[in-house]
Amino acid sequence: MSHRVALLIGTPKGAFIIDGDADRREWSLRGPMCDAWPIHDISVDASTGAILAGGGSPWYGPAVWRSDDIGATWTHSSEGLTYGDGGPKLKTVWNVTAAEGVIYAGVEPAGLFRSRDDGATWEHIEGLTNHPTRSEWVGGAGGLILHSIVPHRTDAESTMTSIPSNAIPVAAARIPISDATQAAVAARRYQPGEGAEFRPPIPAGMSVLSDSPPAPVTDTPRRDSRLAVAAPSP
Repeated sequence: MSHRVALLIGTPKGAFIIDGDADRREWSLRGPMCDAWPIHDISVDASTGAILAGGGSPWYGPAVWRSDDIGATWTHSSEGLTYGDGGPKLKTVWNVTAAEGVIYAGVEPAGLFRSRDDGATWEHIEGLTNHPTRSEWVGGAGGLILHSIVPHRTDAESTMTSIPSNAIPVAAARIPISDATQAAVAARRYQPGEGAEFRPPIPAGMSVLSDSPPAPVTDTPRRDSRLAVAAPSP
């Protein structure tokens, strides 16, 4: 059985795919793709094989791109990616993750959207945005963004999202996928005592970059439901 090896890369000037052979010795570059829009995240929908890319254009706004032929052709949609007329302007998509027949998108300003029709249209999951701690959310070096989405391994109605906020980076949200009202989302911000309570001194000769990337949250290669969180100190 042959395996396809490919690196999916998002850049400020579009998406790129680097194809490799089975031995990972020969590589070829394709791109830029997605009309050279700034792309923050690329992932694969394991259930369909589609490549999903999230990003945003200063002129056209946010969108999620989709390719069903390994990057040869792309479509994109931003229908529903909005906080409404009275809400803040949605700038870009920072994360796109597929799970259990649903595609989730994490955006800036921080919020969570989902699509039930393969990315054609999007709906705002308002429970996370309306969480009581919302007024306390303060963006990190990358801004106030939702940059990580990790579906639970065994509970289809739970997911972990990450919003860098005031040195407390993670919010766990239980999302009833079958709930059409979108409102019943119980988010839990990690409290003091569950994370680092200090900011280590900066070593001599080093500095903190103002545009340093946000901290990702990823699943771990274990059979339990543990998560790994990398949280750089500002």
